[in-house]
Amino acid sequence: MTRPAFRAVPVCLAAATALIGTSAAAATANGADVVARACQGNRGHEISVLHLAEALLAESGRSPSEFVAAEMAIPDPSRTPYDVYAQAIIRRLNDSEVPGPAFDPELAGGISSLKAMLVKAAQAGDHPLIFSTPSGALPVDLFKPGRPDFTITCKPGKPEATIVSGFEDFDPPPAFSVREKPEELPLLGDDRRSAGSFALGAERERKIKDDGSTKTDSSLKIDGTVGTRLTAASSQDATAYLFGRYNLERKRTRPAPAAGQGSDDTNALELGLLVQAQLTPSEAAKKWFLDLEGGIVFDFTHDARRLKLRALLQPAIDFSLGICGLGHAEIIVKAISLKARCKIQADVEAAQVLNRGTLAMSQYNNFLAAGVRGRYELILPTGKKMGVAGTVEYRILPTLSGSFNRLERLEASLKYRIWADEKVGFDVGFTYADGNNELSFEQEHKITFGIGIIY
Repeated sequence: MTRPAFRAVPVCLAAATALIGTSAAAATANGADVVARACQGNRGHEISVLHLAEALLAESGRSPSEFVAAEMAIPDPSRTPYDVYAQAIIRRLNDSEVPGPAFDPELAGGISSLKAMLVKAAQAGDHPLIFSTPSGALPVDLFKPGRPDFTITCKPGKPEATIVSGFEDFDPPPAFSVREKPEELPLLGDDRRSAGSFALGAERERKIKDDGSTKTDSSLKIDGTVGTRLTAASSQDATAYLFGRYNLERKRTRPAPAAGQGSDDTNALELGLLVQAQLTPSEAAKKWFLDLEGGIVFDFTHDARRLKLRALLQPAIDFSLGICGLGHAEIIVKAISLKARCKIQADVEAAQVLNRGTLAMSQYNNFLAAGVRGRYELILPTGKKMGVAGTVEYRILPTLSGSFNRLERLEASLKYRIWADEKVGFDVGFTYADGNNELSFEQEHKITFGIGIIY
């Protein structure tokens, strides 16, 4: 990789976020945000008291598993680990609002906000949560230890908009999707907020030389993926997309130099199939996701074709790293609703040349490589359906078979995104890339500014 000094970028960003995060201790949850989180995907359906409790903890900046880590560490053969976990959370929340050694002002304030919001809504004739009590009213002891004698049902319809939940409405995996990379096509929610967009960029500069002649330099960039879903929207086991990814990097000078131009262009199209599957049950605390991608890459610059296969394996665990959630977005600064997520993926890629064209001397012909990909994401809503998204991603795949040592790439981006409606968003910002291009595999080092679209 060129310019190794730039590898300090993710470290600097993580350190800065850590400094911000030190001020993001436990915060008082907002009742409306708790309900919006608990009922996300459950509108018109029954939820448990535990589910509501987990939403309250998450909006308070707490990890449910860490909240009861001490109780979970004590063996109890008479109960299942799930029962220990559920009963400990309810008991600790109940103790948190009662004056005493276990009193927690932040959690008590969150519970009070939740109850006050529900009471006020009921008085206005609205019921965001429907309780099966005789009067239908809010139970006095919402988080009472033991088996609850009531059920909770989320109000049918869309959730109320908040600065976080209103940033984007949630839908099933889109039937038609426009993103930066194939693996981002099915993304929704927080994942979609920080997903890459289909980027467009252009630059033109005209100079007048001392002899009065003119010289014009121009560049054009197109980088993005368009996909259509093949599986049903209700499919929970797997989602498949047929996609096309196009990457163009072209620079031209007029009048053309005597040595010619265009040999350093990137002009590649990938047509393929993406299958994304959840390998573990939805109720599992630790989840695993697998992305399988296969397609043919047409390298128009070198008149070549290449078969490309790729697999990504990612864990999603309810675990906080302090500056982010592992595999899930976590609020690290409650006051401004700043969320962060860390992703760690096992990455395997293989390529087989079908038509060499002018790639005969390239070292990136046939290979098998395996390694890891790490990604850090920041999501900062600045208003309804708009916000800032920043990402840093590093990928390194040592070669198992091939004529080169490894594939390596560092990417960083900072963009301001506006959602025009529930599905279409536009952004503007900077992108930095250093390493192997994902389609041509050739080395590149660039900083670009442009606009993008996401659908």
